[in-house]
Amino acid sequence: MNLPTATHLAGSVAFRIDNTLKLPVACDAEQLGWNVYDPGPANGAILVERIRTFGARVVDLEINTQRLILGAKTFFLPSDSIANSFRIMASAIVEENNNLIKSLGDVSVVIVYSPTEDGGWQSIAHLAPIPFQKLKGWYKNGTSLLSTEIKVPTTEFMPNYIKHRSRLHYWLADRAVQSNSPGGVALLETTDGFIADTSIANIVIVTKQGQWITPTTRNAIHGTTLRRVCRLLQKNGTEVDSAKLKKEDIFRASEVLLLGTTGCIWNATQLDNVRIGADPNTPKTKWLQSLWADWVGVDVVQQAMTHPTKPQ
Repeated sequence: MNLPTATHLAGSVAFRIDNTLKLPVACDAEQLGWNVYDPGPANGAILVERIRTFGARVVDLEINTQRLILGAKTFFLPSDSIANSFRIMASAIVEENNNLIKSLGDVSVVIVYSPTEDGGWQSIAHLAPIPFQKLKGWYKNGTSLLSTEIKVPTTEFMPNYIKHRSRLHYWLADRAVQSNSPGGVALLETTDGFIADTSIANIVIVTKQGQWITPTTRNAIHGTTLRRVCRLLQKNGTEVDSAKLKKEDIFRASEVLLLGTTGCIWNATQLDNVRIGADPNTPKTKWLQSLWADWVGVDVVQQAMTHPTKPQ
């Protein structure tokens, strides 16, 4: 099963490894393939990690590595061997494609890990472009969130806290939203009406009293950007609490932040066509974006806003 060309950058070098190889090997991204009888394509048993480069370099791998190890253990897959391979592949693919990454103004590194039909495992790494034009809209105008009837599966059905390719509920929710509101993003709730996350980001609200709160993560992906932000805020004297949030809490918040790998930190400015929070990049958000820029060494907002528009 060849990967669609839209999922990777043409001309880039990819990497692959399996249980028979000691080290990852470079390969042509256009030739990446998957056995359709493996549990990954057949059953959706695929773990995935997406890492964004900053200034053509990977800033921090440990949080992604920890989540991948947790997922491997959940999937009854080897965890020690893949952790080392993950670190090697992430570094190697950035080094091998460094000139290309610099010319594009940063990319996403996508690494997937899955069992094979014969009882082994395999992992592949490829590059994906960052949609800077979309990011410009997020940073300038914020993101519009909309409710749908699609709910987050219960943890008894599937582990929502790890990042895997079984993302049908996200896809269906976003499809339902975009059929009526192009550019909108679905806000996922649990079956008992509490906020979980979105397909592109975790949520953090800042209350009018200045408290930072994120929905409890039992029914949401353990977001790597969220964990890094919590660490940054803690170093600067601010704690992020977790609580069961409902939509009413979002409507009452002074700022609503979205935290995801691609856009890093930006605002949601509408929920169900009602204005929420404040204008994009207002006090708390702008402060956090500044902390992030200092940490990664790149002002991601400025990078997106000045990125050249593709010719039509």
